[in-house]
Amino acid sequence: MERSRISMLFMLVLASGLIFNFFMSGISMFGFILPLLFALIALFCALNTHKSGSYFFMALSAGLMAGYWTNIGTWIFLVTIPVLFLIIAMLKKTGKEIDVDKDLRGSQAPKPEPQQAQLIVPKSKWVVLGDYKLKKQAFSMQDELELNVVLGSASIDMTRAMIETESMDIAVMDVLGETKIKLPEEWSATVEIVSALGSVRVLGHKEEGAFDRTTLQYGEPEHSFGHLNVKVTTILGDVKISQKKQK
Repeated sequence: MERSRISMLFMLVLASGLIFNFFMSGISMFGFILPLLFALIALFCALNTHKSGSYFFMALSAGLMAGYWTNIGTWIFLVTIPVLFLIIAMLKKTGKEIDVDKDLRGSQAPKPEPQQAQLIVPKSKWVVLGDYKLKKQAFSMQDELELNVVLGSASIDMTRAMIETESMDIAVMDVLGETKIKLPEEWSATVEIVSALGSVRVLGHKEEGAFDRTTLQYGEPEHSFGHLNVKVTTILGDVKISQKKQK
């Protein structure tokens, strides 16, 4: 249902935007190509159920279209403000990387608290022009994660994660970035790959090319601790998904 709503909304925005660009700004390649590029990226996200990415690139495309009626300074303003707003919002939400072992060794008088605060990974996470790591600390994950990486890098080691359910959905969108995810041991996985001019490596399998769409199955859900449904969408990005080999 969510995918259908996003796709219908986007098709309306894309159709009106392309008509506008063709008739009104066709004389200006500078005013035509960039809005079209953002619109196509949004379409790619919408068709692959990346809600946050769809809305973000739709907003950028619409702003650039409106900027045709203004001078170059306002046009640049329309590009810069949404990006800066998103970066500031992500910086405020980004927590520190915590090395639990190091922190415990360095503390002089640790208090014997019965429970320790644990990092809870949000269901939706944006990484824009930054670096996001979950590798050394213990953390908790819910039944789904939507990770969007734009011109940044993200690395998540799920072997340190406490997963609250036996089945989890993970959606990764990587645009001109680098993403690494290490899956937990004894878990099976279904990995769907949609790649446009990107590189995706999944447990020894590699996908590269102008456009590739592949679905891979690893392990048997009935003989595993849990099952992961992973969807990877990359545009000119690099995504690597690994898992410790079981003996």
